[in-house]
Amino acid sequence: MLKTTDAGRAKCVSWEFAKNFEFFMLECEAQGVEKTHEYTMAIVSVASTLTEGSTDTRPTYNELLQFVDEHRTEIEAAITKVFDTLTIHYAMGSQPN
Repeated sequence: MLKTTDAGRAKCVSWEFAKNFEFFMLECEAQGVEKTHEYTMAIVSVASTLTEGSTDTRPTYNELLQFVDEHRTEIEAAITKVFDTLTIHYAMGSQPN
């Protein structure tokens, strides 16, 4: 059973994750991915990161979907923190890569 880990939470608020998440979202937009698919991929990406290390094997897509259903509020809060990390970074004068 998947569960949120401290390491996963920490990774979600890191600059490295935020930067990669932003690149992923911009690439989805550039490739013309539909917004609903883009949103789903973002949620699954964050869910996968939040649960990193909670099992010895890579979770199946169905396990991730179940985790998303049970932890949607926490996932959406993590996505908000990713955007907060990006906002703070860029507000400090850094430019996107």
